[in-house]
Amino acid sequence: PHTPIGLLSWCKSFRIKSVFSLLNGNLTTRWHVTKINIKQFSLQLLVTSMFLFFGPGQGWAHSKQETTIPANNAILTEAPAELVLKFDKPMRITKLALTDQAGADYKVQRTDQMKHVLKLVAQLDPVPNGEYKVDWRGLSEDGHPMKGTFSFTVK
Repeated sequence: PHTPIGLLSWCKSFRIKSVFSLLNGNLTTRWHVTKINIKQFSLQLLVTSMFLFFGPGQGWAHSKQETTIPANNAILTEAPAELVLKFDKPMRITKLALTDQAGADYKVQRTDQMKHVLKLVAQLDPVPNGEYKVDWRGLSEDGHPMKGTFSFTVK
């Protein structure tokens, strides 16, 4: 029997295929040159590219911040007692900082113990009226560094 073991290579608009065969105990090589259907090849390339870039989606995605309390750009009538960050996948927050418009830092008491969490809650001491920014950095569960920021105003 004639059983080919194929090795493909591409050259411009031709497909060159070398076929190695074992025939009567001898290894033989034959070359086949065929014209490629450019439209069919383009369609296959497009479908493969779409699958690679859009197909797996969430499997390759990193964690992202879904919601915060207070919400980004919220205007509050009283100071929040805590900050809450929620993520779609576990995150280990490595930095959490609260600053006002003058750049002064405010103490934030974390409750996550630097573990991967879906929801981080941080207790705040009372803060005066003003504009505040929360900066955070962390590592997603797959090890990629992430960062974000959100702001709120207390009037």
